[in-house]
Amino acid sequence: MIVYYQWKLPAQGWPCLNADATVSSVDDLGTIGGVLRDSSGAWLRGYGKCVGKVSTIQAELWSICVGLQLACSLKFHSFFTSQTLVFGFPMDTARNEHGG
Repeated sequence: MIVYYQWKLPAQGWPCLNADATVSSVDDLGTIGGVLRDSSGAWLRGYGKCVGKVSTIQAELWSICVGLQLACSLKFHSFFTSQTLVFGFPMDTARNEHGG
């Protein structure tokens, strides 16, 4: 299944945090990164780093945590994020394949 995702501008005056992570299937080394953008989509700050040997969920959570720390350090106490953690199958797929 291919899912296309398009970033959407947050409401006027709201900064947006986008965070992501990846883990190598060869050595389990995780890398995280993210960006804070303003409500017009302009880049405010970004981050990226290697987080060592981790699982995929650990890397994703680490990326969100670092992004939240960055947002707080910049005095953004309210902001929009479009993070989605997906476990297993999408509900429609699971229902169709398992008779649900």
